Amino acid sequence: MFWVYFTFIGLTLLSFGGLTFFYAPAMASGEPLARALCVFLATFWILRLIVAVFVFDVRPYLANWFYRLGYYLTTAVFIYRLPFTRGPNYSSSHWRGRLDRTLIHLALLLTYGGLAAVYLTAAFRV
Repeated sequence: MFWVYFTFIGLTLLSFGGLTFFYAPAMASGEPLARALCVFLATFWILRLIVAVFVFDVRPYLANWFYRLGYYLTTAVFIYRLPFTRGPNYSSSHWRGRLDRTLIHLALLLTYGGLAAVYLTAAFRV
């Protein structure tokens, strides 16, 4: 069951990325459908941000070296993108006292918030 959810979520995120990459001018056009799509995507990333900050704890899933490596490599990608995003991270139950986890969660929070901001800007651009 986990793999089914994982696959659908992964395909959804790839679709979001593909739509944004290939149709950015159309999404920023201000047409009603484009605005609705941008509001939907912004809402998705805002909710994902809330879940990342207040609900989700990855520690139980980092059970072996392979999962930890994937987690840290993914985080490295987000840290690389850090100059392009904005926002603080207050999820202290996840990262208190751990610099590596603090940086990881900060990068994820900034990315989710940045994505939401981009889509909201496109949706309500005059």
